[in-house]
Amino acid sequence: MLWISANSYWMISEFFHFDEVLVWHSVTGKHLALVPFGAGLLVLAFYYLVQKPRENRPEQVATL
Repeated sequence: MLWISANSYWMISEFFHFDEVLVWHSVTGKHLALVPFGAGLLVLAFYYLVQKPRENRPEQVATL
């Protein structure tokens, strides 16, 4: 969802020509698409580095 929203924002900014408008110092309108792209990368990194290894652990079975 984050990746698609970032792509959508980027395409809309280029279509309506505010991709080159300075927002703050040297940050332009299209640079704002990096926020959802980065958030998407953080979600992926969390999943593959933290969550997935937890899912692949074998369950402990109590034996008597």
